[in-house]
Amino acid sequence: MEHQLKVVVRLDIDQNSARLDVTGCLTDANYKALFPIIRRAASLVNGLGVVVDLKHARHIDSDGLARLTEHCAGISASEPKETVSVDVPAVRPECHALTHNLEGAVA
Repeated sequence: MEHQLKVVVRLDIDQNSARLDVTGCLTDANYKALFPIIRRAASLVNGLGVVVDLKHARHIDSDGLARLTEHCAGISASEPKETVSVDVPAVRPECHALTHNLEGAVA
């Protein structure tokens, strides 16, 4: 199964913030694709308040999430006027294809 990121960028010009709504699959192989989108969104709102919202993602890989969070923390630390945060659901969704394959293997 191929994992793809699906991202919608929402800009709130009044509050100088941007939100990246991710509804696809975040993996260790594709998390870097968010970097230029984060940079561009930050530039559109003068570098203030970017949120990467993973609450509606179909699948969140642990390694991809760790590296994305690390990258966002690095931006916030190196650019004090920029705040980049990651919103994650309380329970991370697992890949449906992997879960389905495991169930088929057991049967």
